[in-house]
Amino acid sequence: MAKPKSADSLLKNMRQNNSFIQATAPAESVIIPNHSGDHSRGKVNTTPTSDFQIPNKKYIDDLDNTASGKRDVLSDNIMLNAFRIAINGSLTQFNMVDGVVDEFEDESGVDTGSSTNENYNSTDDFYESVAALDLGDGLVFHAKCNDDAASTAVDESSDTNQDGVSDNNTSDMSATGKISKALDFESANTDKVDFGDNSAWDGETDMSWAFWVNPDDLSAHKRAWSKWQGSANRCWAFGQVGSNRRFSIGVSDNGAGSGTQTIQTSTNSFTNGTWTHVTVVLDGGTSLTVYINGSADTPGSTSGSVPDSVFAGTSEVWMGQYDGLSGYDFDGLLDDCRIYNKVLSAAEIAGIYNSGDGTESATTTGGDMTLFSNATTAEAAPSNARLQILEENVDSVTINTDLKAYVSRDGGTTYTQVTLIDEGNFDANKQILAANIDLSSQPTGTSMKYKITTHNSKKLKLHAVGLTWA
Repeated sequence: MAKPKSADSLLKNMRQNNSFIQATAPAESVIIPNHSGDHSRGKVNTTPTSDFQIPNKKYIDDLDNTASGKRDVLSDNIMLNAFRIAINGSLTQFNMVDGVVDEFEDESGVDTGSSTNENYNSTDDFYESVAALDLGDGLVFHAKCNDDAASTAVDESSDTNQDGVSDNNTSDMSATGKISKALDFESANTDKVDFGDNSAWDGETDMSWAFWVNPDDLSAHKRAWSKWQGSANRCWAFGQVGSNRRFSIGVSDNGAGSGTQTIQTSTNSFTNGTWTHVTVVLDGGTSLTVYINGSADTPGSTSGSVPDSVFAGTSEVWMGQYDGLSGYDFDGLLDDCRIYNKVLSAAEIAGIYNSGDGTESATTTGGDMTLFSNATTAEAAPSNARLQILEENVDSVTINTDLKAYVSRDGGTTYTQVTLIDEGNFDANKQILAANIDLSSQPTGTSMKYKITTHNSKKLKLHAVGLTWA
C-alpha cells in the first residue's frame, strides 16, 4: 500500500505540474477560497493562481452581491471565529477591517461613563444588569425627613416604627432636601428631634448607618446624629470636627471612651452648603469603615480599637443635638437617615447613594441595563451594518422585547434599533443573535457605536459583541 502523501507534498507536486483544485460544489455548497489576493473587505478572491483555481465564479458573485442568506452566514461564521480567537487568546477589543470585536476581556470597549446598571464580571468576562437590591433588608430605622406639618411628629418608617418628636413644628424645619424634603436644624433655635431608645438601634455585632448631610457651618464641633449620652452610656455618634471640614465617627462597645473607636474623615471631605452622603459600616471586631459619597474614605485619623459590637445602652437617638448635653447643636440639613442591623455590601451602599441622586426606597433598586460601546471610526460613512451578539439567558428572555440592540454611525447621537434573529447556539449556554441594519436614514458619519438594553427586569449575560459595516 502506497504511503499517503502529506499536504505539503501534494501542494509541491501541484505547483510543479501547474495543476489546480477544481471546485465542483453546487450553488448551495460552501466554497473554501484560495489564500492569495486581497480579502481585506470580506470578498472572496476569484482570480486563478498557480496554486488554486476556482471556476464557480457565478456562485461567488452571488455570495458577494446579496445582503442576506449566504452572505449573512459567511459574515456570522467569520465573526464567530473572531470571537473564538479573542476568547482563547484573552484578547481585549480589537479592530477588523470595517469592523470591531469585543469579547469583554476588559472594559476598554465599553463606555462605562454613559452605561447604566451594568455589572462587569472580570472573572468570566461578561456584562449583566445590576441585580435588584432589597434595601429594606435589615433596615431598623428610616427617617426620610419629609415631615412638613403643623405638628412635631417625625415619621420613622421602618418596621420598628418608632416616630420621633421635634422641638418645633416640622413646617418650621422643612426645607428642600437631597431627594425630596429635608429637616433643617438651626443651632440658634436649639432644634432637635428625639426618637427615644429602642434595642433595635444598638447592641448588634454588625451595624450600618447611612445619611445625607448638608452643613451650614463647619467651623465648630457639632453633633448631627447620635445615640450617645454622658461618659458611660455611649453607643454611636456622628458630627463635624470643627476643623479641616471633616466629620467624626464614634462607635463604642462598652459605653465608655475606653471601648470607643473614633474616626475622623479625610481633610476637606465636607463643604458648607453641599450635600454629602455618609455610610458607616461596623463589621464587629473586624473593621469600622466610613464611605463618603459611595466610596471608602481614607481616614484623617483613627483612635481606639474596632468595637466588637455596639453597646446596648439606654441613651436616645437624637438628631441635631447630643442627648442631654448642650453646646453642640447642629447647623444644617439632614435627609434619608437609616440604620441597618447588618453589614451593608458595596452594592447596597452604591444603591442607597444611587450615583449621587439618593433614594428613599426601602425595597429595591437596580434593574434594567443600558450598555454603550465606545466609538470606532470607519474609513467612510457606512450605509449598512451587521451586529452579532453572544448572549446567555438567565431568565426566559424574549429578544427584541426583553433584549434590544441599536447601532449608530454618528457617535451615538442617532441610533437605529435592529431586529435581532436567533441564529443558533454558540455552545451549550450561549446563543448567537444577529441583525442587519440599514443606516442610510441616519445623519452621515463614521463614528460607529452600538447600544444594548435589557427590559422587564429580565436577567441575562452578554459575552461578546461584533459590529461590521459597509
